[in-house]
Amino acid sequence: MQLGDTICRTRTAWLGFDKHVLQANYGKDDEDAVAAVKALYEQLGLEAAFREYEAESYERLKAMIHDQTLVPPEVFTHLLDKIYKRQK
Repeated sequence: MQLGDTICRTRTAWLGFDKHVLQANYGKDDEDAVAAVKALYEQLGLEAAFREYEAESYERLKAMIHDQTLVPPEVFTHLLDKIYKRQK
């Protein structure tokens, strides 16, 4: 079976994880379920991928803020700084 075929058939083996782990545990208020989902996120490197995306988005937004002239940049940078790398 080719990679494109597995994607079209919504199989997740090509991603390197079993979707059943996610389906069985996501959204449950149970310590073991939460641990299983966190382990899957770690296995897939999702936090690192998000941090990279977040940093790239931050830089892109800073450039857009700098380039616009309609509103004082401080309005946007104040909001951006409140949400960038925020914790719960």
